[in-house]
Amino acid sequence: MSKNRLKELRKEHKLTLKELSQELEKKGIKVTHSQLGYWEKGERSPRNTDMWKNIANFFNVLVNLRWVKLII
Repeated sequence: MSKNRLKELRKEHKLTLKELSQELEKKGIKVTHSQLGYWEKGERSPRNTDMWKNIANFFNVLVNLRWVKLII
């Protein structure tokens, strides 16, 4: 799995995994805190690239889908 900046961005915004999950759900993005944890660690990845795009939009960053990394 490719490394990503999900944990870094979450920490910058002072959010726990559960809080991030709740905030994303408010935006219509349904993802559990355990899924986010797997993605942060690079153990798993979302099934579709739209999820990375949605998360990138939430953090107001760009996403490089070729490498599945969140970038500024």
